[in-house]
This record gives sequence, C-alpha cells and structure tokens, in this order.
Amino acid sequence: MNRYYVQLNDAGFIVAWSRVDVENHIEIQAKEEMFEKLEFVKVVNGVAEIDTQEQAAVIERALNAPLSHIDRLEKENAEQLLYIIDIEERALKAAEVAEQASKDNADTLLYFIEAGI
Repeated sequence: MNRYYVQLNDAGFIVAWSRVDVENHIEIQAKEEMFEKLEFVKVVNGVAEIDTQEQAAVIERALNAPLSHIDRLEKENAEQLLYIIDIEERALKAAEVAEQASKDNADTLLYFIEAGI
C-alpha cells in the first residue's frame, strides 16, 4: 500500500489523486494500481476501495454517452476514408473492364483486317 492524497466528490468517490500533499485533499492508503482511477473508488477507514457497482455504472454511462465533437469528427473521417477506398476499388475495376474491352476491340479489328473484311 502507498500513501496518496485525494479529493472526494459529494458522494464520497475520489475525483482527484496526488502523490504529494495538496490543499483540499485527504491522505489515504491505496494500492498502486488504483492510482488515478476516478469516480468509482471510495475511501473506507482511510483506505481506497473500488465500489464495483459504481464502477459498472460509470462504465455504463461512458458507453451510452453521446459522442463528443472530436469523436464524431473521427468517426466521420473513418467513414469517409472507407468511402474513398470503395470509390478507388470501383475505379480500378472500371479501368480493368475498359482495358479488357479495348483489347477485345483490338482483337476484333485485327481479325477483320486479317480476314480482309
């Protein structure tokens, strides 16, 4: 267990961590892996403990939260990149078809020339 200094919200959950004594923080003991976990860690008798029900609620809220502006832009960017790839693949396929048609036309023209038609 390590010594940390934390700030609690009104519900008693940790909302800020520090390794040094900071104003408006209380001293607690916690395992290293708990350091910086927020909103679902409570202090019980001076020791940090994960509240698994609150942890599940925090995760649920995060999963159901609307996308931020940046997240929406990143999603739109990814969708546009996929669209561009699709267009490029279609253009390549069209070029291949056109090339094959051109070869077929050349073969047909050569046939007519050789046949004297």
